[in-house]
Amino acid sequence: MGSTITLTQTTLLLVICLSPAQPSLPLSHLASCGWVCGQECMVHRMICDGYEQCDDNSDEGKESGQGCNLYPDSGCYSYKGREHFKCKRSGECFVSQRKAAMC
Repeated sequence: MGSTITLTQTTLLLVICLSPAQPSLPLSHLASCGWVCGQECMVHRMICDGYEQCDDNSDEGKESGQGCNLYPDSGCYSYKGREHFKCKRSGECFVSQRKAAMC
């Protein structure tokens, strides 16, 4: 008994391996236009603004890489899609690195 695979079996095997197990979910992400949410792109000031515009709420999400946590290493929320900087003394977050250093 050999282990020969025919062209039909190979094609079937490829179809099974390449077919997604579940439907793909809509992606939300940062782009040059702002925050892409499905077919729409919101301007940066709408990211982490306190209002959920995306169906999946990712524009207001606090998980790493979501709207309010685009710069997780900063320790600050990314209000309006901008990086904020933490004051080492007080822990307060500022829009500019200069202000954070002066606090």
